[in-house]
Order: sequence, then structure tokens, then C-alpha cells
Amino acid sequence: ILRLDKILKSLLDYAKVKEKSKIETDLNEIIRNSLILLRTQAIKQDIQIETELSPITPKILLDENEMKQVILNLSLNAFQAMPNGGTLKISTSHQTVNRVLGLLVSFVDNGEGILPENLSKINTLFFTTKSDGTGLGLPMSQKIVREHGGSITISSETGLGTSVNVFLPVDR
Repeated sequence: ILRLDKILKSLLDYAKVKEKSKIETDLNEIIRNSLILLRTQAIKQDIQIETELSPITPKILLDENEMKQVILNLSLNAFQAMPNGGTLKISTSHQTVNRVLGLLVSFVDNGEGILPENLSKINTLFFTTKSDGTGLGLPMSQKIVREHGGSITISSETGLGTSVNVFLPVDR
């Protein structure tokens, strides 16, 4: 019942249009704070988290809680892809996409990777390959990033790992 309640709340959050509380925020600080929440899980699973955060990043307009949710969702997906331990590298850098200046957050793991036939399905609501998954984490993250004017791209090789890139534009 608790699991169904959690799924229902996540689904309602996904469908809900809510007022954003965007403030100028240091994305690196959001990442650091989010990683504190993941430390115990990483130790338990023998996962090393490496960060390479750009020392000079402009503050950008973000809903801090939603961006934490994205970071946690993507990190936990990487953790689940490394059941026998591994490394998750998270980095930030400046990037220009279609002449739009922004910040790129990369999540690179050396886990199992995503099967080619599943790569095109992973953004589909309720699609999951996990026995205890809901199929809401990645679609919710996609929605949040899109609402911030950004995008998520994913590449993966079975047995070698997955790379997830989140692009967020810098508001001027």
C-alpha cells in the first residue's frame, strides 16, 4: 500500500502544473548538497562518487528542490546499474547548445549499461526494467529539466556504462 501511495503521489506530481519557485542558485552547491544524501547508499553499494565541478559557474534560475530531485533520480539510476560497485562521475562545465549558453551536468557510470532495445523506451512513463521500479524517475527528471528550458541526453553501451547529460540554459 505504501509503495502504491508513493507511485500515485509521483504520478500526480508528474501531471501537476505548479508554480515554480525559481531563484538564482549555484548548481554546484545543489549537487554537493544532494550528494550528502547519497553518501550512505554509495558506501553500502561500494560505489565511488567522483566530482569535477567547474570552479566558475554562473548562478542560474532554478527551482532548487526540483533540481535536487533530478540529481537524486539520475544518481540513483546509476547506483542501480552498478549492483557490484563502481564509479559515478559527476561533472559540470560551460556548454553552448544551439547558440544558447548553459551549464552541462554529466553523470557517467561504469555500470551494466542500457540494452539498445531499451534505450528508446527509457523516457516512457512507467517503463522500467527494475523489479521494484516505478518508471517515473527519468520521465519526471525530463519534465523538470524541460520546464527549466533544458534537455537531457543519454548514451549507453551494454557492459560499459551510461552517460547522462543535463543541459540547463543560463538566463541573462
